[in-house]
Order: sequence, then structure tokens, then C-alpha cells
Amino acid sequence: MRVFICEPLFKARCTRYGKNVHTGAAIHWVQGSGQLILGDHVTIDGRCNFFFAVRYAEEPTFLIGDYSGVGHGCSFVVGRRIEIGRHCRFGSNIQMFDTPGHPVEPVARLNGEPARPEDVRPIVIGDNVWVGSSSVIYPGVVIGEDSVVAMGSVVVNSVPPRVVVAGNPARQIARVEPAPRTVNA
Repeated sequence: MRVFICEPLFKARCTRYGKNVHTGAAIHWVQGSGQLILGDHVTIDGRCNFFFAVRYAEEPTFLIGDYSGVGHGCSFVVGRRIEIGRHCRFGSNIQMFDTPGHPVEPVARLNGEPARPEDVRPIVIGDNVWVGSSSVIYPGVVIGEDSVVAMGSVVVNSVPPRVVVAGNPARQIARVEPAPRTVNA
């Protein structure tokens, strides 16, 4: 099923994908129009959701770098851009959205207005980042290379390189040593 149905259907929705891209045995949901770009040796496991909100950008873009993997049940809402680096690992049920989806102001919500354009901010995940299961990453967050986001964290602010963050809201709890740059170059 994976080889004959799931992977071909998902790859058909990709703007571009590299070699050795694999999916799990479930069909991913891709809604809306946007660029879905996957590097080499990427794995998108289980059933993941990709929602493109074209009201904020002509071509919202989801980009994931080489040797990265995403676990089952992850959801990505892309109004402008979500960029994931190389060698990243994502646990299951992670939510990332670069748009709040609706305005914060009560009157604007009652009127059915969309979120303000300035509230739609790209998310950038550096190389070799590990995000634990059930974490949530908010608009405008930048996570520095070699960092770890502990399971269940709510990341509302950017994370510097080579740290571990945890909690709601996520706060730095430790530092990590930089990774050697010779692994799977």
C-alpha cells in the first residue's frame, strides 16, 4: 500500500522532492495550494497534515531539508513559510503554524476577518534539531541548530542554537554540545 498508493499520491502533491523520500502506510492530507519541497532521504511517517493558507502569500512554502524525518500525526499550517533544516527529527503529533488562523481582536473575529498579515510570520528550524512529540511551535519562531525541544513543549519564542527547551511556554533547561558536521554530509 505504501509503495503503490501512499507515496505516489503524496509525491504527486510535492512541488519537488529528492531521492529516497519515503512515507508511512497512511495517506497524508494536503489542503490548499502551496509549495511542498522535500530534500533527499526525507521520511514523512504515519498520517501528517499540510494546510496551505494562500490568503497570506501567493505561494506558501513548506521546505524540509535532507536526512530529516517527521513522525505520525504532525500538522503544518503554512501561511507564508515553514522551513526545516537538514538532519532534523520530529516526534509524533507536533503542530506548527506560521499563522494564528484568525485575528486576536474580538471585533475582527466577530466580523470573520482573517489574521492580520503582520501576525503571519515564517518558522525556521535549523539543522540537526530534535522536536519531541506533542510539541507546538508558534508563528515567527526560529530554532537554532543542534537544539532540542522536549516533548509537549509550547514554543512561543525563538530558541538559540545548542540548547534544550521544555515547558509551556518553553524555556531553556540545558545546553548541548555541537554536533560534528561530518555525519551524512
